[in-house]
Amino acid sequence: MKLEETKIEQLRGLLSKAKKVAIIPHKDPDGDAVGACMAWLEALQNNDYEVDVISPTYVPANLRWMKGYEKVIVFDENEKSVEQILNKADMFLFLDFNNISRTGNLSELLRTFKKKYSVLIDHHLDPDKDAADIVFSDISISSTCELCYEILTRVGFKISVNMAEALFAGIITDTGKLSYSSSHPEVYRVVADLIEKGINKEKIYHEIYENTKLDSIRLIGHALRNKLEVMGDTPVAFISLCKKELYQYNFQSGDTEDLVNVPLTIKGIVVSALFTQKKNGLIKISLRSKGNIPINEFAKKYFNGGGHYNAAGGEFYDKLENVIEIFKIKIKDFLKKYKI
Repeated sequence: MKLEETKIEQLRGLLSKAKKVAIIPHKDPDGDAVGACMAWLEALQNNDYEVDVISPTYVPANLRWMKGYEKVIVFDENEKSVEQILNKADMFLFLDFNNISRTGNLSELLRTFKKKYSVLIDHHLDPDKDAADIVFSDISISSTCELCYEILTRVGFKISVNMAEALFAGIITDTGKLSYSSSHPEVYRVVADLIEKGINKEKIYHEIYENTKLDSIRLIGHALRNKLEVMGDTPVAFISLCKKELYQYNFQSGDTEDLVNVPLTIKGIVVSALFTQKKNGLIKISLRSKGNIPINEFAKKYFNGGGHYNAAGGEFYDKLENVIEIFKIKIKDFLKKYKI
């Protein structure tokens, strides 16, 4: 991994000027975002910084075991408190997003703080180079946590066991347990180093993958039994869940985190989609693909989204059934050039 020494020195310079740091992930934070936040939180606290973590929305239940989670403040429920914290902060640390808009409702407030020192660390396509004073962006890296590991180490922070567990959690969740094509050789060297720090892999896997609520299991069962559809003679499958269904099963953020991957286990399926109906006509779309199908390009072109080559997502304002119909038409056209 090549990190510009100039940027590392710039980051050291900003850190030498800052005393109070606000760490901010994207909305609906996943394992990579939360892991990066918790690693930086401990690194900075261990070096006498005052640190707050502001999440635009709730952290999924299966990620709340990480050391430092109690410091997370949810913007949607504490807007006035968050504004006060941001006013007092010397520096903003943006983690795991390429554009301020990815912070949802928090973005409008963040854009008012143009004189704050800011750093963005991310691995998604098309980073906004003007989003921060220093932008670390590398789309070849498997996860933001892997990139954070390199930056933290180069800056001179000691990686504690708690930090290593948070970074490991981010890496495995963003790489499908190291199964995606983005899992290049270097990530295994990072994982080996994190393991040598003394992390408890069994605990991490249990908390993330084996600690599911009964309602969540029933929701997944309902989705697979009643809502999974295969698109005729195409290698595409999708699941849709409306607000009523989510409410029926007491849905919480993270309950369907891996559901979109399940249809890809069906023989012959190479594209999977999950449509989740949110408030005010917003449909969240999760997309997965196999092989040489760049599903991030599809997400960007048709659903205002993006992401990684085989794992992406987007959003669309319309009725759920309309979004599904648009998907059916567009995915067929999209796959033609791949002779599928």
